Amino acid sequence: MAHVRTQVRDALKDRLSGLPTTSGNVFKSRGYPITSEKFPALLIYNGPEASEPVDFDDAKDREFDVIVEAGAFAPEDQVDDMLDQIAVEVENAIEADQTLGGLAKSTTLTGSEPDVSIDGEMPFGVLALTFTVNYMTEADPEQSM
Repeated sequence: MAHVRTQVRDALKDRLSGLPTTSGNVFKSRGYPITSEKFPALLIYNGPEASEPVDFDDAKDREFDVIVEAGAFAPEDQVDDMLDQIAVEVENAIEADQTLGGLAKSTTLTGSEPDVSIDGEMPFGVLALTFTVNYMTEADPEQSM
C-alpha cells in the first residue's frame, strides 16, 4: 500500500486520463521529462500539507494541496482559451466525485495560476490549478478513514 497522498494522485491520474483535450497525457510528477508531442498535458504533484491529531485512535485530520498543472502550445491569441478549456475539463472531472472514490472528505479548487512563455516558435502556456484535498488517516498514513 502507499501513503494516502500517493493514492490521491493515482486516483486523480485515473480520473483525468482520457479528457478530450489532454487525452492520455497525464503524468504524476512535476519532473517528468515531456517531449513537445506529448502536449497538451497534465502534471499532478503535491503541494504543502497540514495535519492535526483527532481525539480518537491516533487518527489525523489532514489537508494538502495537489496541483494539476496544464501545459499547452497554442497560437498567441488562443493559448489562454486552450488553458481555460483544459481547466473546464479538469474541474468537471473532479467535481463529479470530490471524494476521489472515498479517499477524501472533499477536493476543492482553491486557486489557479497562469503563465505563458513566448520564447519558442509557438507560445507555451501553463495553468496550475490548486485543489485542496481534505482527508483523514488512521495512525497508519496508508489508511484513509
